[in-house]
Amino acid sequence: MKRDCVGIVMAIGPSIDRTEDVAAELTVDDDEFIVVDNPTGKMPTALNLAIGAGQAPVIVRVDGEGRLNVGYITRAVETLRLTGAGNVGGIQVPIPTTPFEEVVAATTASLPGTSGASYRTGDEEASVTLSISASSTAMPSKRSA
Repeated sequence: MKRDCVGIVMAIGPSIDRTEDVAAELTVDDDEFIVVDNPTGKMPTALNLAIGAGQAPVIVRVDGEGRLNVGYITRAVETLRLTGAGNVGGIQVPIPTTPFEEVVAATTASLPGTSGASYRTGDEEASVTLSISASSTAMPSKRSA
């Protein structure tokens, strides 16, 4: 994937660590890195702000603690192009660092935790049809995929 078609947008919410400072340092050497302020600290607001600030035709969401496998974005974009899908995703694999997180990870990766859904277990590639109901107060997306 060409670097010139990639932009990074980070929505920063209120924090007590150096998140804002680190984000500001990243923007100094990279014009494709944009930081937007998220004063609410809420995920939906962060997503809307980041999407609004981005310029790329495809949006890849990665949360603060998330890690992507090598080639994940390339494969996702290829899948979008090949299938004409409006959205693609991968398996969320928890990586625990504490005993409590180990219990949560085991639970969320278990058959009851995934409900046996192949799109959660990665047993096979498949399409999933979602039915979504939006309220009349929902804001439309700035652009469609």
